[in-house]
Amino acid sequence: MKKILCTVCASALMLGVTACGTGERTQRIVGLEAENANLRVQVEELKKSAPEENPIDRFFGGLEYDGTTLVMNVVAGCQANAWEAEVRHLAEELKSQLPLQEDRDLVDAYIFAVEEQVQRMEVMAIYPVSDVSIPEPERINSSGTLRGVLSAEGRSGIWRDTFDQLRWVLPFEQDYVFVFDASGAEEELSEWMT
Repeated sequence: MKKILCTVCASALMLGVTACGTGERTQRIVGLEAENANLRVQVEELKKSAPEENPIDRFFGGLEYDGTTLVMNVVAGCQANAWEAEVRHLAEELKSQLPLQEDRDLVDAYIFAVEEQVQRMEVMAIYPVSDVSIPEPERINSSGTLRGVLSAEGRSGIWRDTFDQLRWVLPFEQDYVFVFDASGAEEELSEWMT
């Protein structure tokens, strides 16, 4: 956005310079520079008001680890658990704002449907690393160690999407306070990360 604004401002400046006489040109340049400065301030304000990246993605995105499948599995599983906990908390918060039992029941049914989707993803996530020509119960033996990572990443994605969907249907626009505890997650992962 900043690049676009700078390009627009530069183009306007060039047009102003070529369209005006010398005195008018100087005045126009000063005006455009002032407008450019004002637009830069507006861009900075927009950046400040933009939603901050959520703490779960910020924490897990910043982790550095050795990349073994065991550690990747643990990290992906912890991230999936964090998103699931966040969704369950948000669902309870949403239900507390709904006066009718039928609406609270609908939230519960939605979460139940997500749980079923997670179960299906447990099977489907390993398609890329397994022999899909054999039945599912036997397929797990052909999938290797990446199956845990893919399965946990699939779970994480579903819970993350569900979180966004529930945020979208909150009856009132409001700030959400995450229950995710980065220090607790760091402690949980510390034994695997060394």
